[in-house]
Formats: sequence, structure tokens, C-alpha cells
Amino acid sequence: MIVQSIPQRGYATNNYKTLAAYVLRVPYAKAPPMQWGLSQDHQTDQVAWAKAVNSVSLNLGKAIHETDLVQQMNKRAEACKTYHYVISFPAGEHPSREVLENIEDVLSTTIGYGAHQRLMAVHQDTPNLHMHVAINRVHPETFKVVGSAFDHYTLQRAAAELEDVHGLIKDSHAPGSRIRDREPFRPLWQTTEQPSPSRSPADKEAFKQARDAASQARKQALAALRAKHQAHYKKLVQWHAQRRANARAQRLSRADRMSTNLALREAAERDHAARKQKEGWERDAVKQQFPLLTWEVFTAQQAEREARIADERLNAARALHFSAARERSSSMPARAR
Repeated sequence: MIVQSIPQRGYATNNYKTLAAYVLRVPYAKAPPMQWGLSQDHQTDQVAWAKAVNSVSLNLGKAIHETDLVQQMNKRAEACKTYHYVISFPAGEHPSREVLENIEDVLSTTIGYGAHQRLMAVHQDTPNLHMHVAINRVHPETFKVVGSAFDHYTLQRAAAELEDVHGLIKDSHAPGSRIRDREPFRPLWQTTEQPSPSRSPADKEAFKQARDAASQARKQALAALRAKHQAHYKKLVQWHAQRRANARAQRLSRADRMSTNLALREAAERDHAARKQKEGWERDAVKQQFPLLTWEVFTAQQAEREARIADERLNAARALHFSAARERSSSMPARAR
């Protein structure tokens, strides 16, 4: 099954009655819902059955009117007061009413609307059986609008679990249906690749030592730069404090004193802004000078080192060969030459 939440702000369905009329497939009228001719056993060619949850009356018209009154109790909320989601099943799958009611109860409770007034209706006017759920986001006791952050991921995870519980046809719930199975997020400063088990112990140990050395050099450089920045900050603060003290020591009129203080404050703000910008540039330069070591960089450095050692050995062998050849040539008799 597929579960999808329908955004209501774009459809201006802050009025619960309009959404209820659409869910129940009845023509919307300005008359109160109690005059729509609805009953507890509402059933048409399009709607298989419908049900009101957490309402005083089981009559659908009275339940809609009651929900509308609860929404009117909240006058201050600017967010949409109605939540709407649809549960759709593959063609040919027709779960029982008990299963559908359990699915709706679990999904609504999972996203935090278990105690809220809800209206559910099962539609049979398409090849895929689907169920609409209209929820009043205003709590019936506190009259506060309850949010539904990250509802998409919560609904997909719960839908995957309900498919296993009720033996339904499994559908795709990506992204977010199996959050625990996804690779955890790693920030940029944790992108150093760890050695895999397939690498040799010697390579793993060499990579660990090189990575620790690069990290230690980076930390030492940043610490030295931080000490330099702190010393400069103290000198700058003392210099501006001395300028303010010199200004206070002078005999100035009130207007001149106000303009002098304003000029000194603006100068201090400019100097500190320039200091922060320069510190940021220097930190970025140090990070570029001492980058974090990754496995790709380590293998490239190792390959370059091995190639350099091989070239040095080849050059040494060539030099030894030429030296031996010169010695043999010098030791030969002149006639043999």
C-alpha cells in the first residue's frame, strides 16, 4: 500500500466541511452538515463505507458539525487546521473493514493524531481501492493546533510495518521507509574513509599513522593560529579602549562628544569586522595547507612514493653499471682498447 499526505494550504481547505464533502463524495452546500442527509451507514456507488472517529455522535453529519465547532474554538492559529492523507492499495487487493480501521488507527496515532477527530471514507470508484482520512488538527480538549513534522517518513515506516503485520502486498516506500537501513549521514569533517577489512594489516596501520600525523599537524597549526588571533584581538581591544579614554580626557562639548563616540564606535566595528574576515581567510588557508587525509589520497601518495623509490633504485643501478664499465675500460691495456 501507498500512503501519501495531501498538502491542504494550497487547496484552501482550512474549512473542514469542504474536505468532508469531498471525502464523502457529496455535493458541498452552504447548509449545515446535519442537513446533508448523511447517516452512520453512508454508502454510495463511490463510497464503500465511512466512519467518524473520536466524535460524540456516530452520525456523520453531526460529527462533521462537531469538528467544525472545535476548529472555530481556535481563533489565533494561522496554520492549516486540517490534515488529509490517502491510503491506496494495489489493484485487486481489498482488505477487510477491520484491517482498514486498524491501519487508519495505527497511522493516525503514529503521526500524533490518535486523540483527534477524524473522518475516514473508503472509495471504490477507481481500480485501486483507497481510503481518505480527514483529521482535525485542533485538539478537542486543548484547542491547540498540533503539528506533524516529518510525517512523510513516519507514515512510510509505519506502512511498511503494517504490510508485514497484515500480510499485504509490499510496495515501495522510499525514501524513508527503512530509515535504519539507510547509510547514516556523515558531515564533511568526518569524510575520512576508514580502512576496509579487505586491506592488509600493514596498510591499515600505515594509513592510521599517516592520518593521525596529518590530523595532529592540522590541530597544531589551528591552535597556533588561534593563539595569534587571540593576541591580536586583545591588542585591538586595548587600542580602542585607549582611544576612548583619550577622548574622555578631552574637554569637548556635548555635541562633539557624541559625534566623537559615534565615530570611535563605528571605527571599532569596522576594525573587528575586518579582523573576523581576515581570521576566516587564514583559517581556510591553514585547512587547505593541512587537509584531512583520506584513503584515496593516502594510496596516491603511497604509489607516488613507491614510484619515486623505484626510479631512485633504477638510477642508482644505472650509475653503478656505468661506473663499473668505466673501471673496466680504464683497466684494459691500450692495445686492447
